[in-house]
Amino acid sequence: GLVSLAIYNTLGQNVRTRLDAPIQAGRHEVVWDGQDEFGQTASTGIYLCGLLTGSRQQTMKILLVK
Repeated sequence: GLVSLAIYNTLGQNVRTRLDAPIQAGRHEVVWDGQDEFGQTASTGIYLCGLLTGSRQQTMKILLVK
C-alpha cells in the first residue's frame, strides 16, 4: 500500500520527505542523509520521523549527531 515517511523538526515543520510511494509488504530500510529538501545539512538535534500507511500512523524520535 501507499507509505509516507517524513522527517520533522521539533516545531512540526517538514524537514524532508524520504518516501511517498506504494510499497510491497515486507521489511524495508530507509536512510536519511541528514539533509533537508533543499540539500542543506540539518542541525544536530532531535527530529521526529512520521510513518503513515493506509491504516496506521507512527511517530518516532530520532537524534541527528554529526
